[in-house]
Amino acid sequence: MADRLANLLPNIVSEGQNAFIKERQIVDNVLLGHELMHYLKIKKQGKKGYMALKVDMEKAYDRVEWPFLLAVLEKIGFNSTWRGWIRECLTSTSFSVLMNGTPSGYFSPTRGLRQGDPLSPLLFVLCTEGFAALLRKAIAEHKLEGVKVAPRAPRISHLFFADDSYLFLRGSPQECEKLLDVLNEYEELSGQRVNLGKSAVCFSKNIAIPDQEFLAQILGVGAVGVHDKYLGLPTLIARSNMATFRYLEEKLLERLQGWKKRTLSWAAKETLIKSVALALPLHVMF
Repeated sequence: MADRLANLLPNIVSEGQNAFIKERQIVDNVLLGHELMHYLKIKKQGKKGYMALKVDMEKAYDRVEWPFLLAVLEKIGFNSTWRGWIRECLTSTSFSVLMNGTPSGYFSPTRGLRQGDPLSPLLFVLCTEGFAALLRKAIAEHKLEGVKVAPRAPRISHLFFADDSYLFLRGSPQECEKLLDVLNEYEELSGQRVNLGKSAVCFSKNIAIPDQEFLAQILGVGAVGVHDKYLGLPTLIARSNMATFRYLEEKLLERLQGWKKRTLSWAAKETLIKSVALALPLHVMF
């Protein structure tokens, strides 16, 4: 089922979501995020100001409401047979808690997606289509605007990568309040919860500091000068590449210090270096 569903996703999932979709890559989101953040950084004039909100979803997989997921599948066009198969996969799940290494009985969940199941990330991507549909509806009603970096460029309101959400809108109280309405509706329908403590917003340079503070207060999140990273990569490249990517060296040294405290064989050390240490810079270089 996972293989068959994976073949369908490129045709039914909107372009704003690039996780677990064939022929879509994480670098697509990274490049778009970089361009949008650069636009916010250099926009110092004009009546319209813009903002970028990074939204952190709390325990995203565990909170998915099954009726919402099945309703999204029906809305997209999955027939009753497919929906029945998905429902059976969801409801046949059972869990057990280990007590002193021994299972202490089983219980059945009423919501959430299983971690490690190849079907779960694909189903979660379909859940985010509900969020994307609410954003598109608000844009069609001219209640949200999105960001357009050039006259002939597409207008972008959101970038999704699995449960990582990056939202772009005009810096006005009206759009902030509408976005909160959209988020509240999505939370109520899907079971998702926004972690305000880990969410943050940044603004274009043509929005005054007092206005930035007011808009951040409406959203209930902290304001930052710039989002340092998006999907593990810097959103902006400073004049000094060494300063921009110094965090890689610090992160690698932190990992090495942690390994020093463990008694590891030479083979284990080699495996950790190849599988973990080398992966840190390779992700950025790619």
